Amino acid sequence: MTGPGLGGLLRAHRLAARLTQEKLAALADLSVEAVRALEAGRRRHPRRSTLEQLAAALGISAAERSRLEQAAARPPAAGPLQQFPPDIADFTGRSDQLAELAGLLTAAARADGISVVVSAIAGMGGVGKTALAVRAGYKCAEAFPDGVLYLNLHGSGAGTPLPPLEALHRLLRGLGAPGDEVPDDVAIAAARYRSVLAGRRVLILFDDAADVDQVKDLLPGTAGSTAVVTSRHGLYGLPGVRHLELAVLPDQDALELLAAVVGSERVQAERESALEIVHRCGGLPLALRIAGTYLSGHPDCTLAQLSGLLADESARLDVLGGSDVGVRATLSLSVAALAAAERPVDRAAAATFPALAMLGSDDFSLRVAAKALQLGIDEAESLLERLVDVHLLETPLPGRYRMHDLICAVGQADAKAQLSPDELAAIEQRVLECYLAMLARVADLTRPRAFIAGWVDPAWSVDAQDQTDAEALLDWLDAERPALLNAVRRAARGSAYERLLAVRVAITANRFVLPRQRWGEWRDLNLAVVDIVGELADPRAEGMVRVDLANALSELDDYARAVPHHRRALELTSLIGDPEFESICLINLSHALERSGQLTEGAAVGRRALELARRNGDTERVSTAYLMIGKVAGRQGDREGQREAFAQATELLRGIDEPRMLEIRLVMVGQSLAESGQFEQALGPLRESLALSRASSDEMAVADALESLSVAWHGLGQYDEALACQAEALEISLAQQLWYREASVRTRRGQTLAELGRAAEAREEWRQALGVYERHGAAAADQVRVLLERS
Repeated sequence: MTGPGLGGLLRAHRLAARLTQEKLAALADLSVEAVRALEAGRRRHPRRSTLEQLAAALGISAAERSRLEQAAARPPAAGPLQQFPPDIADFTGRSDQLAELAGLLTAAARADGISVVVSAIAGMGGVGKTALAVRAGYKCAEAFPDGVLYLNLHGSGAGTPLPPLEALHRLLRGLGAPGDEVPDDVAIAAARYRSVLAGRRVLILFDDAADVDQVKDLLPGTAGSTAVVTSRHGLYGLPGVRHLELAVLPDQDALELLAAVVGSERVQAERESALEIVHRCGGLPLALRIAGTYLSGHPDCTLAQLSGLLADESARLDVLGGSDVGVRATLSLSVAALAAAERPVDRAAAATFPALAMLGSDDFSLRVAAKALQLGIDEAESLLERLVDVHLLETPLPGRYRMHDLICAVGQADAKAQLSPDELAAIEQRVLECYLAMLARVADLTRPRAFIAGWVDPAWSVDAQDQTDAEALLDWLDAERPALLNAVRRAARGSAYERLLAVRVAITANRFVLPRQRWGEWRDLNLAVVDIVGELADPRAEGMVRVDLANALSELDDYARAVPHHRRALELTSLIGDPEFESICLINLSHALERSGQLTEGAAVGRRALELARRNGDTERVSTAYLMIGKVAGRQGDREGQREAFAQATELLRGIDEPRMLEIRLVMVGQSLAESGQFEQALGPLRESLALSRASSDEMAVADALESLSVAWHGLGQYDEALACQAEALEISLAQQLWYREASVRTRRGQTLAELGRAAEAREEWRQALGVYERHGAAAADQVRVLLERS
């Protein structure tokens, strides 16, 4: 399944030129380790500039250079059934486990019965689960003539694990199912997937599973095809599965791995020292590869010398100090190797390592790293790529980087030992300033309302003036969500200036979270700063934090917690003196009171909002106030008052030609009518909102309208129509990563399925909804628990 690669070509050219690896590295102005990594196949796709340096040093022809470039090029997208990642060139050991796994796979491929053999590989991070599964897959590839599939389930990363329905969609598309034949229901999609697999011999690797529930619907259902599942957890709830636990490598396998990285001659010549290194690295493959990297970069360093370094008291304390046995000492040596190297880029890369570790183990962008390091983008990229070369950094996507948890822990310890408190604080501040600049630039490009725009300082966005595409900027911020939130949380516990930056970032973040509907992050950002914003003695800032926090809680159906923050924001309007902001506070409070069942006060606040909006001559706010009054009337059973208020609200909105606002308000009208039992009357505004949303290609608004429309259809007993709306809304929610919408739709879908007598399917939807709500700490989890208890 693999052909000759870059490493073989480079080695052949080097030998033909009668050059050692050290000599080639010197001529090409590269590190010896970089040359060794390329020849060994550990680095398969170097940058073009690296290839140019190597070609010049080797003195090869243009045609030979072209062959090198072709070998180094990233392969085109694999065919639908050739999706396994590359095998690891220095894979060693695991012979018993490899034989057991290969035997299971081969037997499963040849089976004619109905049983399907699935192997679940469990073990700690860095122990080599994926490497073993991939090696076994290549070893048994001929037994699966219909190909191999690979799917990363993202069970242990920073983001949300891949939902089963989305996983089934990807599998079906990988198996060649047309888009219009991919179902939007888990049970139906699973049946369709198993039907497509029937009669085929396909091997599937499910990598990094979160739990049994994520995997159970993805397993093949007929003989011939089989699956391998890797996970950091034991998936013992999967029936009939063969389980394989991976521990650290035994001595002999660990020695072979070290030999594969540094050369068998060196290990054979100093076997006792090599064994000492194995023991001091704890037999963990990650630690052994990093130790090997150090030795490869220092051909004059003996294994005895390395063993002596690892025996150093501080290293020994690290070895004995926790579950990351051996890793810290090895990493420190890796960094020391860079710091002691002759090439300036190596020394500079080593110097950046502690500061980069302060960014945490979340994915981070090149732009954030450059800002933290006070470097230009190009210079920062060179240093980060050097750290990638020596396995101190990973690059999951172009322009994005990630540091392994253990590596990050070591780097942060180095940072705290090497940098002063002021230097550490400065790194945090620069990162926050980078986020603030990007968020303020969104405000520049999207023209926020006057009361926000007047508070944002134009100077905040100066460093982001190169950003001119608002959507691209929102995409960048979307990728930064975990890192941004963690940065704000850290800053909220920091110096006065850091706390000030945290508040500014939290407030300007509303220009990002609103169009992307990242309600969970909106809530968490403002929760991080709500207790410190009062320090600023800036009532407008506190008012905006309170309003944003309360609105985020309301979007997550946590109205009871939202009300006190709305009340506090309204109190602050007397100090702010901004009629528009006061109008907003009144409308928001009225809405939260209505949703939390405080109807009398909600009606009174709604009337106050109407009076103020009329005095201000603000037609949009007048319309919204009528909408709040109508919603309260509907909850009070006053249908005539409800319809009159809604008629006033929609007539005013149509007069000011605000299609986006009309979309949102029509959904609220339809929801209120449906809640008061007027399901037939709810269809009109909901259908109109859906048509407007589709016309504007606003997928998130489409999902909102569809979910509300499903409530009306459900109320009318039109369950097939309700299920169809829910299926489309769920598909959009998964595609847009709208977890709150996914959970809400699943809850409603379960209710519809229950009405149809499909109790098992209903409980499955509720279980998935509950899992989503619990992962995000959403109040709606209590409602789903009640549904499950009663089912």
